[in-house]
Amino acid sequence: MPTMSTSHHIQQANLEHAEALMHLVNAAYRPQHPHAQAWTHESDWVLGQRINITQMRDALNQKNAVILMLTDNKVILACVQVEQLGDVAYIGMLSVLPECQNMGLGKIMLDAAEQFAQSEWHIKQFKMSVITARESLMAYYLRRGYVQTGEFFDYPTDANVGLPKADLQLEYLIKTTDIGFYKPKIE
Repeated sequence: MPTMSTSHHIQQANLEHAEALMHLVNAAYRPQHPHAQAWTHESDWVLGQRINITQMRDALNQKNAVILMLTDNKVILACVQVEQLGDVAYIGMLSVLPECQNMGLGKIMLDAAEQFAQSEWHIKQFKMSVITARESLMAYYLRRGYVQTGEFFDYPTDANVGLPKADLQLEYLIKTTDIGFYKPKIE
């Protein structure tokens, strides 16, 4: 099992990381043995892969978006995608290696995504979507300062991100900050 050390750092991912990132995201969202590992998994609600290699490469090539990753001894432990949508940063694909969850890495990556958007794009508002059935994950984001918008939409079955086991809805969450801009250490 990977462990956290002082050698971990956050950097922007590129195409050479595509396969490892795809495996990380799928392990976090849809692990093979969900009840033995990831507390944030979607396996109880969604079947299939969260992302395939083509989708990951497309995400890495996307304009106005980056994928940040946290590594320790060259092992990718966590990642998050940040996309500039006008004056809002959309945060998605927050993933932590299942055996490294509950170590604060999700919070580190969420903070890094927000800091990146603030420093690079001068954005003060963040948006994300969460499956409403994932109550513990919703509570996690609310503790991080996000608020529920009451704006719901159906699970995007046409996006090729898995098939829901039942009708699912997602809700947009937002967070606004007045924190000043600073440059985080992202390599």
